[in-house]
Amino acid sequence: MEGLSGYFKCFMQKYKVLPVLASVSCFLLAFAATAENWQWHAVNTVGSWSHGSSYSVISSSGASCPFASVESVDGVSYGGFIYPYDRRVAGVKNDFDGDGKSDCWYFHVPSQVWYVIYSSATQTVSRVSFGLTDAVPVPEDYDGDHQADFAVYQESSGTWVALLSSLDYASASAVFGGPGYNPVPADFDGDQKADPAVYNQGAGTWSAMQSANGYAPISGGFGGQGYVALAGDFDEDDKADPWVYNETAGALSIAMSGSGYLSVSGGYGGPGFSLVSDDYDGDGCADAAAYERESGLWYVMNYKLDRLIWGLKWGGAGYLPLTGDYDGDGLADASVFYRDLRNSTWYLNESTDGPQTISARGDRQR
Repeated sequence: MEGLSGYFKCFMQKYKVLPVLASVSCFLLAFAATAENWQWHAVNTVGSWSHGSSYSVISSSGASCPFASVESVDGVSYGGFIYPYDRRVAGVKNDFDGDGKSDCWYFHVPSQVWYVIYSSATQTVSRVSFGLTDAVPVPEDYDGDHQADFAVYQESSGTWVALLSSLDYASASAVFGGPGYNPVPADFDGDQKADPAVYNQGAGTWSAMQSANGYAPISGGFGGQGYVALAGDFDEDDKADPWVYNETAGALSIAMSGSGYLSVSGGYGGPGFSLVSDDYDGDGCADAAAYERESGLWYVMNYKLDRLIWGLKWGGAGYLPLTGDYDGDGLADASVFYRDLRNSTWYLNESTDGPQTISARGDRQR
């Protein structure tokens, strides 16, 4: 694999935590929520504390504490701190506008053009010309601002390029991977930023650049020939878990980060089934969904692979299964995408609003 070239330097410079206000505990009046119920997001703006609002502060030692109200600090400026937010919002996939709902998009590889229909503006198709020759899309939240960033990976060179929404879509790049390495970006270290990661199917090797550790690369073996790689947080520890799927054998294995990457395995899927993951029941854990490409049947299992959550028919031959929470209710929706020579259409089966059809023209129909 080619060597690392660059460490997304603007990430580190942008989100360096300032070693100030280490003795914030004197302002603590009441806990807003326990650490289990909140995640933390880096802030790099300057403002003033507001009495009665909810914040969290990180000290120079790295310890954090949430608090609901503050005393004698109104008007005091802050910068480089963190604040709590709802874990459901953090987990929404493909949310390019930051409204807590997944957005409809597709990437035209030959022209390297993105087409996005934002959930906050469903009558408009936005076009973004961005990419590299023969690159594939890898949109994730690489800067931790709750918005998906446009990003591509070029296998021939191992080049990653992302447009960071928190930096007015300035580009950041790195070389990580190369021929034979498929992209599997996800937040493997739990810092709310997606990490560039790759998987070599022939060797069964995973490698990731951990943003929480200065984008230092780490590697490990899991999978192998015949196994494709995916990622999702199946054990609710806020870290993505590597998982591999062998369609021919109908075998699925998940390496749980919360238990030292011990694997959970089972028979699931099989010939003709694609697997995707998301939180379909709202319990904070990713679930494995098997989609039969010809019939459009969906089967969703819990993370232990011992309980069927639901099954339905949605899609069929020529339809691509999608993941995402398109109505913002905390439950992933069964969704498919269909594109022919003239039209691009998303068919959403929203858990709150029911069936929805969105075309590339931005039209929404029930």
